[in-house]
Amino acid sequence: MFIHGLKTAEARPIVESFPMAAARPLPMPPFCRPTSKATVEDGVPIWFNPFPWVQCSEYDSWAEVAQWAIKLYQAPTELAPSLRQKIEQWRTIEEPEFQVLAVLRLLQDEVRYLGIEFGPNSHRPSDPSKVFERRFGDCKDKTLLFCVILNNLGFEASPVLLNSSAWHTVGDWHPSPYAFDHVCSTVTSPCPLRVCRSIRCPARARH
Repeated sequence: MFIHGLKTAEARPIVESFPMAAARPLPMPPFCRPTSKATVEDGVPIWFNPFPWVQCSEYDSWAEVAQWAIKLYQAPTELAPSLRQKIEQWRTIEEPEFQVLAVLRLLQDEVRYLGIEFGPNSHRPSDPSKVFERRFGDCKDKTLLFCVILNNLGFEASPVLLNSSAWHTVGDWHPSPYAFDHVCSTVTSPCPLRVCRSIRCPARARH
């Protein structure tokens, strides 16, 4: 358990033994008891939280969280013939930057942003071929499809988990997959770039 907004010395666990039949409420932990009123000013950054809060996690490091995510974003061994054919069309484009742009255009203009996040699909992306053929998916689905296509074109592309509101403060959190609510793509070779909300936005005018 990780407590945000309080000094470590202020938070102490309460251990008390009593018969199970005793019908009385458990004592309230110190960090949950009423304290002085917090004043929230207008115009503060979205990532700023003036209130103490508790975070629970079974992970000890961000490396463990990364390993958890890597297993979810494995590229499939086989791709649908229609997707293979489209990749070969993109391969004929000479400039690498224009290859990336062409793939991005398809994800923006022809793949609707829609998530069906039930069960495993709340965190596991759908099969890229399925997303390509049905023409819809959420950030996880579109990111994995984008990376699979670029990797097949000879790029080094990978997903990047992020928090759309906490931003740079996530590093102060205790490691947990629940620290993230969005995923983008990073391309490191041959032309370094990062693709984030551009996959999510349908309009070309936003570039």
